[in-house]
Amino acid sequence: GLLMVACAYAMSRIVAGRYAALCAGLSVAVSYTLVQHAHYIKPGTLSTGWMMLATWACVASLYTTHSKYRHRLYILSGVVTGLAATTRYNAAAVGLIVLLTGLILLYRHRTRRMLVAILLSWIAIPIVFLVGSPYVLIDFENFWQDFSHIVGQFTVTGKNVRDYYLVGSWTG
Repeated sequence: GLLMVACAYAMSRIVAGRYAALCAGLSVAVSYTLVQHAHYIKPGTLSTGWMMLATWACVASLYTTHSKYRHRLYILSGVVTGLAATTRYNAAAVGLIVLLTGLILLYRHRTRRMLVAILLSWIAIPIVFLVGSPYVLIDFENFWQDFSHIVGQFTVTGKNVRDYYLVGSWTG
């Protein structure tokens, strides 16, 4: 929970100033659902912290003027996105922010060093995910069954990915 407060403060401080940062940090600190879920171990709380840290690293890499820190922050965003995904699969959605930030950074700073940092960050996401969740490779069948069930909970039909998206009318 404290990581979320710190990230909310830091992101708001970068983008909007000191007063907005205090308001954002306080809002996260006293948010009823965040406080409630932080009192017992839930993967959502930890993955939200990782997601906010990845978002902060992306925002900080866009706003920093030092290229050395920009590269390190962007690589950090990829590593932390992998940690978020290994904590909770649907937290990998923060990878979209990392991807778009990388494209913006590549557009702004067209150097070989920036390209290497972006590629390292993008490669770090699946590597950290697989290190944190090795049974994805060891027991892929059970992983895919669990993953399709999780995704099925977010669809209108409630069906698994394999039943609804990979077979049937699309594949004949």
